[in-house]
Amino acid sequence: MGKPIRYYIYKRSFLLLFFIVVSCSKETKLKQNNRKPNILFLSINDVNDFVGFLDGRYKAITPNMDKVADLGVNFANAHCTTPSCGPSRNAILFGQHAFNSGLYRYNKDMQEVQVEIRKKTPEFISLPQLLKENGYNTFASGEIHCYNWTYTHMHGKNEWTGHYTPKQKEMKPIEDLGYTFSKSRKFYPTLNDDSDYQSYDVVNYGIEILEKKHETPFFLALGLYEGHLPNMIPKKYFDLYNELEITPTYLEDLDDIPPVGIEFIHNGNDDKKIKQADKWKLVIQSYLATLSFIDNQVGRIITALKNSENYKNTIVILWSDHGNHYGSKSKLGKFTLWEGATRVPLIIWDLSTDIQKGRVCNESTSLVDIYPTIMALTGIKSPTYLDGIDLTPWLKNPQLKRDIPAITTMGRGNYAIRTKDWRYIRYHDGSEELYHNAVDKLEIKNLANIDTYQAQKKHMIKWLPKYEAPLNDMNAGPMIFYDADR
Repeated sequence: MGKPIRYYIYKRSFLLLFFIVVSCSKETKLKQNNRKPNILFLSINDVNDFVGFLDGRYKAITPNMDKVADLGVNFANAHCTTPSCGPSRNAILFGQHAFNSGLYRYNKDMQEVQVEIRKKTPEFISLPQLLKENGYNTFASGEIHCYNWTYTHMHGKNEWTGHYTPKQKEMKPIEDLGYTFSKSRKFYPTLNDDSDYQSYDVVNYGIEILEKKHETPFFLALGLYEGHLPNMIPKKYFDLYNELEITPTYLEDLDDIPPVGIEFIHNGNDDKKIKQADKWKLVIQSYLATLSFIDNQVGRIITALKNSENYKNTIVILWSDHGNHYGSKSKLGKFTLWEGATRVPLIIWDLSTDIQKGRVCNESTSLVDIYPTIMALTGIKSPTYLDGIDLTPWLKNPQLKRDIPAITTMGRGNYAIRTKDWRYIRYHDGSEELYHNAVDKLEIKNLANIDTYQAQKKHMIKWLPKYEAPLNDMNAGPMIFYDADR
């Protein structure tokens, strides 16, 4: 006896429903695969090349950042646009060098800056605002623009879908193990836990965002502050470096530096005070301890990312706004045009592919390249005024040659040109320095006035800016050249 007709109707209905479900599933997966990538944007204050994955004079214990570098592309010769927090971040987030934007100094209200500069450049727009206007949910905590001005002065609704100002608990320094010699120059192990620090709170916010379900792509910007002075970090990180040996690179090496360069060094006179107090080991130890503390926070957010549903559709970009000398050129801090102040970490890790795993790019790279690179990775049309170049070809092949150097500005009229192997410095009075970094890593010998190197110097000079924008000083802080505390 044949099956009832309703059997065939049910079977046909079931098959039809099955094909609908499969088709919908494929369509959903296709939509997910075609969705723009998420961006995890990790900004770390004042980090030089002492991290484990770079070849600085000291090796901090930074296994989490080292792992990110090993999984992504490590741009090992990256340089800031200005060795000062505010102008550097302006260049990264607005995509222009200071000599084109006029943002040589700290500008407290970026919203007003944007309005003013648009009179000259109508499409001038910050990176997070452009992402938000192109369908991204944008989230931020910590220092993205300079300080937490992102939220208090920028009317954050233009840039951020959501933001959080982190909390910092009172520090409990161990007085007999530390040293203070100015308002912000403090070097102490503390009795605090990691959770007392604002970067820990920043990462908590980041974890909260990553644990949410996201129907649209997100840009999550987290600013980790503690690389910046004062260096006051839990004692367990200090103890990692109790056997530290100091290298003598801060000794005499200044005989062939022009007077303007010497003036840059003496901004603050930190090195002299530290030497007189015989505290160099404490200073270096506290900085390395800070890097290890920050590394733990990076590890927390990367673990959260790996445990989230966003893991395979996210690009991690880890960078620092500028370096710090910590001994080279007899200098503690920044505000110079040498390697110690300009070289920074820059890692780009695309979790959707393994093709770049463990690769290093040694070509000179600028932080101003970040903006156009994100535009290329997200498929958003770049503003035409951007100064940087798209780094995606180097994500595919880090060994590609690069002809365009990194340019660093330190106040109007002072510039460093950094190629793969050379650094040329021109100060506002016309004085010069030239270093062959491939053989003189610490930039000891100034070759600018030696006949043999005039052709190389001429080659570098051609990259000096042909135009210098006037200073845009609306709502500006003090001149960065003389700002010893920031």
